Amino acid sequence: MEEFARELCRGLIDGIIGRGGGDLVAEYVTPIPAAVIAQLLGADPADHHRFAAWSDEVVQSTYPTKNRREDGEDGEGLAGTAPEFVAYIDGMIEARRGSADPPDDFVTRLLHTEVDGYRLTDLEMRTQLAFLLISGNETTRHLIANMLEAICADPELFAAVDADRSLVPILVEESLRHDPPIHVLLRDCIAPTTAGDIEIPVGCKVAFGLASANRDETTYDDPDAFRLDRPSPKDHLAFGGGPHVCPGAMLARLEGRVAIEVVLDRVGTARLADDYTRELVPVFWANGPRRLPVSVTPA
Repeated sequence: MEEFARELCRGLIDGIIGRGGGDLVAEYVTPIPAAVIAQLLGADPADHHRFAAWSDEVVQSTYPTKNRREDGEDGEGLAGTAPEFVAYIDGMIEARRGSADPPDDFVTRLLHTEVDGYRLTDLEMRTQLAFLLISGNETTRHLIANMLEAICADPELFAAVDADRSLVPILVEESLRHDPPIHVLLRDCIAPTTAGDIEIPVGCKVAFGLASANRDETTYDDPDAFRLDRPSPKDHLAFGGGPHVCPGAMLARLEGRVAIEVVLDRVGTARLADDYTRELVPVFWANGPRRLPVSVTPA
């Protein structure tokens, strides 16, 4: 995926440089993770641009719940929220099932992989593929946007990572700690639990702050500062941990690194618009700028 991502980023940033600036979120950041995931899944390159719109459509929607059939196939849920998206995924599954020589992509692997004698149903494959797209798109988009906001707002930081490219992976990790793309998560309490002196009954929704944990003053020196000299850059909780650690962490890090490297290769200076103020994205659990207007000069 790395060379595909690099060529994609080069084409996107060159267009912005040619105009002297633009909105980095809309014109550079948003297409990257959607196209990379679509390429990984084996989608037609002509359709890559549709995946970002489908992801937003699902993430920003509320699933209807009344009169839902137990099998989930009543036109509600994912199928009711994004029918074109579901039809596209189902078409990919069916095309590979009917092909004598299917492409070696993720859809084909899901279709033919058997674990302990069990193969995924079409509904399970659809759900897994949709989840991979949505989770990999929304989160990586905000990772890249947060890093770009940081370096465009701080010329010294821009100059430091430009002069020493070995700092770029550290920039990725510090951004994940300082500005995690998901800043709050929800869990269900399934057993009587006590946290501190608070009793949490079974059935409660528990919201916990990854962003708060990532700035725990008992763990990090000067936790609110954005620093590239921390002794253990990967010591953060942006990807979760344990058995539920993010399966796309390696891909997200790769996309973040490549997106910044291409900007440093192509851009001489980048400055946020004078009237820039950070606008939050509409998804309450996500953390990233809605827009990033900049003026740029070529390297």
